[in-house]
Amino acid sequence: METARGVIGPKIVQLSIFVENRVGLLLRLTRHLESRKVHICALSIIDTADTAVIRMVVDNIPAAKKALGERNVTCYEADLIGVALPIDRGVGITHVLSTLLRAEINVHYVYSLITRAQGNAVIAIHVDSHEAAVKALVEAGLPLIGQDDLVWEGPPDDEPAGA
Repeated sequence: METARGVIGPKIVQLSIFVENRVGLLLRLTRHLESRKVHICALSIIDTADTAVIRMVVDNIPAAKKALGERNVTCYEADLIGVALPIDRGVGITHVLSTLLRAEINVHYVYSLITRAQGNAVIAIHVDSHEAAVKALVEAGLPLIGQDDLVWEGPPDDEPAGA
């Protein structure tokens, strides 16, 4: 997609929330999201003694924001780059990171998604220059994944997980 600033490419939206570090809070939040038919596709938690930052990628951003608002939890959005890892073609994390290093792009953090895209594992990357990273990865022929490519592969919402 073209904009006045240049090429932007597919992106994955990460939601970050800041919460008290309390026993059971994460479970209550995930249950609430599931009850609103929001599926967590990736999760990362950074904790301290008193607080935690929960970073997540979900399959339905508007529903997630609404559900978190119902719990009086404020969330912040950040753009991530999703990269499929077609291992059968020899493309793994090292190849992706090498491509970014050659383009002199700093990686702030990486985590894996628990869903697949086009049959491949997917990593989500936060970098210092989203557009430059997208350009470098596309030029290297790496398959980028956008928010719309995230498909929940679990049981249907009306079927219990153990059924």
